[in-house]
Amino acid sequence: MHECEYVEDRPGEALPDLPRCPKCAALLRPDVVWFEEMLPPGVWREACLATRCDCFLVAGTSAVVYPAAG
Repeated sequence: MHECEYVEDRPGEALPDLPRCPKCAALLRPDVVWFEEMLPPGVWREACLATRCDCFLVAGTSAVVYPAAG
């Protein structure tokens, strides 16, 4: 939690254009998996190999969302 409660409205600030694909001009999406999306098959297969490791470091997750929580 941030200790300062100050909020500033900045209505005149120009925002950059959203990034677009140079090939098809569609909006680019971040390379993340959103809630309720499945991992790409190749990524899922690689992730399953983690069950064979001796030590596994997890960072940046609560580890309560499946299938990763399993």
